[in-house]
Amino acid sequence: MIPDPTPDERDTVAALYLRTVRLVHGPADSDEERLEAGYAALVRENDAARELLAKVGRALAAAGPPAIAIKGTAHVLELYDGPLPRRLSDLDLVVRQADLSAAAEALRSLGYEPEPWNSPEDVLLQAQEGPGLRFLRDGSFPVDLQTRLPGVPSGEATMSEVWEHARPEGLGRRTCPTGPTGRTPPTIPNGSDRPLAASGILLLHPMHEMLLAAAHFCVHLQPPLVVSPKWITDMLLMVVRNTMGEPPRLAPPVEGATFAEKLARLTPTELMWPFEGSVVAGSADLSDRSDRSDRSDRSDRSDKGGRLWRWNEFWATAERWGILREAALICASLNAHFGAGIPDVPRGFEPLAMDRLVGRAADHALYGAAVLPAAYLERIGRVRALNGIRAKLRYLCGLVFPSADSLRHRYGLAPDQSVVLRRLAHPLSTAWKLLRGAGALAWLRLRRPGD
Repeated sequence: MIPDPTPDERDTVAALYLRTVRLVHGPADSDEERLEAGYAALVRENDAARELLAKVGRALAAAGPPAIAIKGTAHVLELYDGPLPRRLSDLDLVVRQADLSAAAEALRSLGYEPEPWNSPEDVLLQAQEGPGLRFLRDGSFPVDLQTRLPGVPSGEATMSEVWEHARPEGLGRRTCPTGPTGRTPPTIPNGSDRPLAASGILLLHPMHEMLLAAAHFCVHLQPPLVVSPKWITDMLLMVVRNTMGEPPRLAPPVEGATFAEKLARLTPTELMWPFEGSVVAGSADLSDRSDRSDRSDRSDRSDKGGRLWRWNEFWATAERWGILREAALICASLNAHFGAGIPDVPRGFEPLAMDRLVGRAADHALYGAAVLPAAYLERIGRVRALNGIRAKLRYLCGLVFPSADSLRHRYGLAPDQSVVLRRLAHPLSTAWKLLRGAGALAWLRLRRPGD
């Protein structure tokens, strides 16, 4: 029997189901039944996310400010409107800084409340300096309100460009694959096809989506964060959408006498790309690798082919946004491992090894501990953005002695449960983490004296 999947492994449950269990001759065994149940749960989860996003959009429209859906929130609306669902952990929305309060009130009207932080000043800095504010509601997806693109040095010029090219999109209906034997897991029909623009939600320009995905992935390469296989699938689908103009077809299920035999025939790349053929067939034919005299002809062919962006524009934007390194690293990796055929990747960027695309680096826990002191110092340094000595003192005190609501949320305590012991223990726990982090950093420096 296969064990319960870890969070990272849950990202590939849908692909594993579609490549193994969708076509089952005879009764399914227990492992196949569990995969089928996991796939059905993901389909229902995606439908619930779409319905919730429509409600959030209507609340935002009533309050006035628009929002841009980003990352997985946008992908379930456009990239995953076929048989492959995508696991979601939250809904990510970008709003203008001036609209943050109005957007927060719109979420409150739906029963959401801000995640408790250490102090009111801490909440203010999370909103102004990043990463944004998280809103919680029992039994529902968390909603993250952000004012910048995560992982992108989002200055005023960048965000102006993002908002200028943001676009409306509609909510598509979910479809569920049916194999030759009629094995179709249950699904919740999504009856909402109201345009998102009418409900206060926009989407990034497709090229900006790809740039954000590359930058976000590279941020998570750094411990203590981790990468996710679903992000690779996201980017591959974006490249295909740009090149082909239509979604890829699922690869046929693998054959095997037993479930274990089927698993043995699948590779990790097939779980991140469970579709027929190569990722981008013939993409080099429409590349922008040409001299100036030939560029206009290639541009015309690209436009006639329905391209959403051209790669020379992609690289120019990556450089302008300050994420050329991140975009080059990811695109080189997609070319190396999936044959993506992305043209004009800058030289000097070696592709990431496959185990780094799907897993953690060696000594991940050690590196994760080592970054904590610097992260804590960065949070202390944010005090400079506050006005007034009282606000600064309250902020610094809150880092050591968080609010009661923050302690209850952080440690999973009941609303009426005392936090006296946690309030006393928290500074000691923080001090221990900082000491352990300093020790980990010193150990890494000793192991790599040249760094």
